[in-house]
Amino acid sequence: MIFTFIGIAIGWCILDWMFFGSAWAQRVVFSKMSPGVWSGPVLGESTEHAQRRTMVRSTLLTIFSAFFFTLLGEWVGAQAFDRYSALLFGAFLWSAFIFPVFALDRLYLTVGTRYTFLQWVAWSAKIGLGLGLFLLRG
Repeated sequence: MIFTFIGIAIGWCILDWMFFGSAWAQRVVFSKMSPGVWSGPVLGESTEHAQRRTMVRSTLLTIFSAFFFTLLGEWVGAQAFDRYSALLFGAFLWSAFIFPVFALDRLYLTVGTRYTFLQWVAWSAKIGLGLGLFLLRG
């Protein structure tokens, strides 16, 4: 279980960097968003320090969610899934947890279609990677 968790956590951090930290995402997605969406530096804090703080928190949150994804996978016996069961379980996770977040973002925030699509692709990749690691283990 510990190696599965480590693999998922590292893989998810890399996927976050690929999808959200790339120059493409900065240019095509984030530059098109309203500046009011982002939380700025606290009083007396530099922009660079605020960005670093945000990246550290984001990484910790990714590791935290990878831990609970691993626990959930262990609990449901994901390592014994066949490809079809893994696909169904991934679709369940996406529709029960990820899709509502996208829908709420679109309803209550002005994040834009590109950001919503970026999140959709990134989270689909994360779920796929996590379940893929469970399948490789089984």
